[in-house]
Amino acid sequence: MEKSTEIVRAAEVSREHIRNMKYDIATINFVNDNQNKPKTQYNSKKCGRKHKPQDCPAFGKMCAKCKKKNHFAAKYYQSTKNIHEMNVPENQLVYIDSVKESETKCAMKNSTD
Repeated sequence: MEKSTEIVRAAEVSREHIRNMKYDIATINFVNDNQNKPKTQYNSKKCGRKHKPQDCPAFGKMCAKCKKKNHFAAKYYQSTKNIHEMNVPENQLVYIDSVKESETKCAMKNSTD
């Protein structure tokens, strides 16, 4: 009798955990859905105008400044690199480190659906 009571309690606790997990997943998916909606218009870095991403007038055009495609000379951009120079004697050891940070998106899915 004790064993069967224990099994029933464990089943009830499991059901409650599953209900809580479903609520958490719905909340997470709702937040992700709002973030993934595309904007109707944005300020283009390639042409300087406001338009939908796929309607950029600079698409396919050649830059008069650098002769590369898909941007106008008025919005010419050149990749900038942070370079720091230092004078170090040849017999001295130098250690160079760098850290790169990236954003990761995570989502939970319920396998019981």
